[in-house]
Amino acid sequence: MSKFELVDHLISELGLSPQQMIAYWQRKGAISSESENESTAPEVPSAKETTSPAPKPEPGIEIPDDDKIFIRMKQIIAKKLDVKEEDIKPETLIQEGLKADSLDAVELVMKYEEEFGLSIPDDVAERFKKVQDAWLYISRHAKV
Repeated sequence: MSKFELVDHLISELGLSPQQMIAYWQRKGAISSESENESTAPEVPSAKETTSPAPKPEPGIEIPDDDKIFIRMKQIIAKKLDVKEEDIKPETLIQEGLKADSLDAVELVMKYEEEFGLSIPDDVAERFKKVQDAWLYISRHAKV
């Protein structure tokens, strides 16, 4: 995937803002704080560089504690999956971490659509692996 394809994917499919992309690349060490105003994106690592024997889990994105969408999402998830809200973090894996099966995942998406007044295409919903993936899409497209 080229740099431009990656940037386009992050912006259009996941709903990341340029500031969120810069913050992500800074955390990964791909760019320094001084290069925020540069027009070139950092190099995307090759497949060899990204394959490691013991990858570290990626930290969750920063979602404010008072984010109304995230608070409501946690309530929906907790009720549907019978888990504690405090156990739901942005980086929590929906199926592995919350023990949601594929039907649960579909029902969560349907509830998100109802609650936030939006339609989530199936191909987008299939990419919701972590809670933050759903939050990024919903926060960009919600009609609330």
